[in-house]
Amino acid sequence: MNYNLGLHNFVEKYMPVRIQSIIGDTLRSILGPRERKILSEYEKQVLKKQVIVITGDTGLADLASQEEALRSEIGTKINVDLSNSALSKAPEEEAEKRKSELRQT
Repeated sequence: MNYNLGLHNFVEKYMPVRIQSIIGDTLRSILGPRERKILSEYEKQVLKKQVIVITGDTGLADLASQEEALRSEIGTKINVDLSNSALSKAPEEEAEKRKSELRQT
């Protein structure tokens, strides 16, 4: 597998788990018992979602869909459509072409 593709796959699927772990460790060091319990329940929910992503790992990153999901989430929170912004992803045909190329490697 191409090193760059492997790196993208790692960033997309495994870094969120590591980041959540670091944040959780930091918060547990400063929170009281009640807040730690709340954090623990939250982490269980988050980790369940992340386990689903990891167990479905095909080895290929899908950063385009991650980007679109993030844009949608941000746009919803600020009530703006970001899909047509200057930062929007490549046209749909180009994105499909790249996905096809990635599957062939």
